[in-house]
Amino acid sequence: MFSMPESNISIPEKVYERYFTNDSSSSTLVVTLENEATPATVTTDVIKRLEEKGTMEDFGEYVVFDTALLTDGISQILGTITLFISCVAGISLLIAGVGVMSMMYISVSERTKEIGIRRALGATRNWIRLQFLLEGVTLTLVGGIIGYIIGIACAYLIGSLIDVSVSIDFFTIALAVGVSSGIGIIFSVIPASEAAKKDLIEILR
Repeated sequence: MFSMPESNISIPEKVYERYFTNDSSSSTLVVTLENEATPATVTTDVIKRLEEKGTMEDFGEYVVFDTALLTDGISQILGTITLFISCVAGISLLIAGVGVMSMMYISVSERTKEIGIRRALGATRNWIRLQFLLEGVTLTLVGGIIGYIIGIACAYLIGSLIDVSVSIDFFTIALAVGVSSGIGIIFSVIPASEAAKKDLIEILR
């Protein structure tokens, strides 16, 4: 028998060595998974076996904390935030496109005489349409570049304040330029077509 004077309880020496002097903790279990194994399935099987034959079954319940669930939860939250930001960005692009279309309509109406003079000098309808399309693309492209520069400047400013490094991604630059150009083309097609359809005789009259 092995005596424990702190609590005045006598227990067998082998029992004491099993639960108190063993270098490897009996409450720790290392499981190695095969390549095609599913962690959730293996975890359920291990818990079932421990509840049936585990050495610590009399000390309480076996509880599993799966970090994959935590990662999945964070991924879902980030996915929801990304979807929300994408919706806001889509609405912003739609509003910006409507604004570009309105500006192009105003430009066409104010430059009716210019269109008539160019038509009288030999410009075709396709050239008139291309002119206003290029003007719309230029307008949105310049706005996109300015917005990207402002965004990068704000990112560097915030990064310097919170001590976070900021790097420029060329993919985002290409994406910003592409989206800006696409908005200019899509929302300038109708005003450019209206400018090309103007009747030369009605303009000169």
